[in-house]
Amino acid sequence: RPGERFAGIPGRPPRLEAPPAACAFHPRCALASDTCRQAVPPMTGAGHAVACFHAGTQAVSGDPAQTAAI
Repeated sequence: RPGERFAGIPGRPPRLEAPPAACAFHPRCALASDTCRQAVPPMTGAGHAVACFHAGTQAVSGDPAQTAAI
C-alpha cells in the first residue's frame, strides 16, 4: 500500500545455481504448504501480478497456523 514499508521475507535468498523446486519462496515463507513444495504457483492478479497460492492472506505473528485475510 502506498506509504507503507514493505516487509521483507526472513532468511536467505536461494542459491541461483540450485533453486528450490516448486515455489522458490517456500523454504522461507511462513505460509508455505505442501502445495507450495510441490508446484509452481501461477501468476494471477490484474495491475499487480503475484505468483502465490496464498495471495490475500498473511501470517499473524509469524505463525503460519494463524492467518488473516488481507
